[in-house]
Amino acid sequence: LTKILGVIDNVERMIKEGFKNQAEHPLKTELAKFRTEILSKLSEYNVSPVESLNQKYNVDFHEAITTVPVPGKEPGTIIDVFENGYTIGTRLLRAARVVVAQ
Repeated sequence: LTKILGVIDNVERMIKEGFKNQAEHPLKTELAKFRTEILSKLSEYNVSPVESLNQKYNVDFHEAITTVPVPGKEPGTIIDVFENGYTIGTRLLRAARVVVAQ
C-alpha cells in the first residue's frame, strides 16, 4: 500500500505545482479524477487520508518538516501539507509531512 501512496503523492504534486497559474486545464482535471478514483479504491480497503491542513499539529499523525512564523495563525497550526498521511482503519499507515506555524 505504501508504494501506491507514493503514486498518489506524485499525482498531487503535479496537480498542485504543475498547474499553479492555470485554474482550469484538461490534464489537471483528469489528474484530479485519477486521484479521486485511487482514493475511492483505497477506501474499499479502509485506507483514508489524514485531515491535516489548518488542523492542530498532532505528533501521532503528523511529521513536521519545518516550522515558520505566520502572523495571525495560532502556533501549532498546520499551514501546508507536503505529503498527506493515511490511516488503515484506526492504525496509522503513514504520517502526514507538514509545515507548522510557530
